[in-house]
Order: sequence, then C-alpha cells, then structure tokens
Amino acid sequence: MRLTCVMVIGLVLSAVPSGWSDSYGFDPAKMMPVSAVRAGMHGTARTVFSGVDIEEFNIEVLGVLPKFQDGSDVILIRILDGPVVEQRMGVFAGMSGTPVFIGGRLIGAIAFTWTFEKQPIAGVTPIESMLRAFEKQGRNGQEESSAAAAAPRRNSTVKLAGHEVTGVQVVSAQFNRAFVNGNTLALRPVTTPIFCAGFSGKTIDQLNDLFGGYGIKAIAGPGNMRQQIETELQPGAAVGVQLVSGDFDINSVGTVTYREGNRILAFGHPLMKLGQTQLPLTTAWVHEVVAKMDFSFRMASGITAVGTLTQDT
Repeated sequence: MRLTCVMVIGLVLSAVPSGWSDSYGFDPAKMMPVSAVRAGMHGTARTVFSGVDIEEFNIEVLGVLPKFQDGSDVILIRILDGPVVEQRMGVFAGMSGTPVFIGGRLIGAIAFTWTFEKQPIAGVTPIESMLRAFEKQGRNGQEESSAAAAAPRRNSTVKLAGHEVTGVQVVSAQFNRAFVNGNTLALRPVTTPIFCAGFSGKTIDQLNDLFGGYGIKAIAGPGNMRQQIETELQPGAAVGVQLVSGDFDINSVGTVTYREGNRILAFGHPLMKLGQTQLPLTTAWVHEVVAKMDFSFRMASGITAVGTLTQDT
C-alpha cells in the first residue's frame, strides 16, 4: 500500500482525508482535547528502541503550558520507566512524533525536549494543534478556523528545579540554558538525526554547519537496509525520510504519531520548514539507541519506500 505522509507539525497533506471526524479531523473517540488534560494524569507512549518492535512505556502529565511562539499549548510530561529512564538517555534524537495516550486516547506527539540534568521531561504537541495545522495548510495558508481560534485555553503552573514555571518558549538548538527566565521553561525541538553513509568526517562536519540551525544532526551511520523486512507504519513505528540514495545515502528518522487509512501524521515539529515537498517516505529499522551524556540518538536505516512526504510545515 502506498502512503501519503503528513508530518504535522512536520508534514501536512494538501487535502483533508475522508474519514477524519470534523472540520479539522479531531476524532473524540480516539483523541483527547488538550482542554481535558490535567496535571497528575498518567498514560503511555509508544516508540521503537530496537528493530521494528513498538514498545510501550509510562508517562505522567506535569501540566499544560502556553507556547509563546504561536499561541498553541504544550503538554509537559515526565517519562516514568523504560529504556529512557533505565539508561538515563533523556529524550533522544529520533524520538520526535512518539504518540502519547491517556486512557487509550491520543493527546499528541513528543516533539520538544528539556535537557536539564538529563531528566526525562518532554514537551508534547497536542493532536489538535497538529490537525489544525493540517487544515490551515489545506486551505492554502489561510488563518485557522474561528472554532480553533476560540478553543479554550487553560494555564497551569509546573514546579521544576526550584522554578514556578508558567510558560514555555521554544528555543533554537544552540540555546544552552534550562530556563529563558525564572518562570519560562526553555524547550527545543527534539533533534532530528540524519544518517550519512559514504561520507568523510569532514563532509559530515560541513553538513552539521549547514543544518545545525534547523535542529538537525548529521551522523556517520548505516545506509539503507539490503534485507527487506516487513513492517507496518502504525502509531509508534519508526519512519524514515530518504534525502539521498545511491552511492551515498542520507536518511532521517522519526516516529509515526497517527494513521488514518493511507495517511499519517509524524514528527510533531518541522523537519526543515520546506513547506510542500515530495520526498520518499520509508519504513525503518532501528539498530540501537546510542545513549550518551551529551547527545543520545536512535541509529536507524531506511528499509522500503512506501509513500511520499508531502508537507513540512
């Protein structure tokens, strides 16, 4: 089956798929609105740590805070168990898009990280924000609907490292402080790794100079898998974006957030802000998660091209 990829806020389709429930695709049977999310709620998240097997781990909601850049909210969570906690790896590169559920209902995708003392704390892009970005793009960049603009907002306070946090600011990858000020937490998009096969160390350094501002990290890594391994792109599965193939391979990797028919949402934040695009979408094999004090990442290879990445916004 061919898939059309929607990475929101990653990639967005150009037309609203049939079967998504209302004007912006929110399905209350499968999804929980951010207005219903409360501090202290417990849930689960799903991602791949090895191979193609999706593993589930537990999370706790710390609060819902306004994200200053665009007015939408960020759900702050703490990861409670699993390899992220056991190996003290923090929220690792390649984890973007990891779906988070409360009571079996999707609340959004892990998209942001806070690296203070390697605490396993993540910012979640609400599924509503992802779907509204989808609708906005589908209407040729017009302002979001009045229903979305009028959605109720609710601020909460989160206590972290002796700070009373009342808001979040999304910062660049170069920002190296845990807090913007006493009440504002600094979150940055989870780093997107691109695995470069066949390149010299000098070339990879040049790629990092080129892409560093986008929160992308070039890593010497494996090329595409020669062995074809059957796997489905479902919530929690690793998904690849093939940037270069041939004598040299460059592949990016993230996580599927939601699937409806042959369309998916993934990543939860922009890749390179390319807008409309046409890049091969692949299934992916995870070799291992490399846990390091300064930078943990998921080493992965593309397997099979199964569709097209159509929007990066």
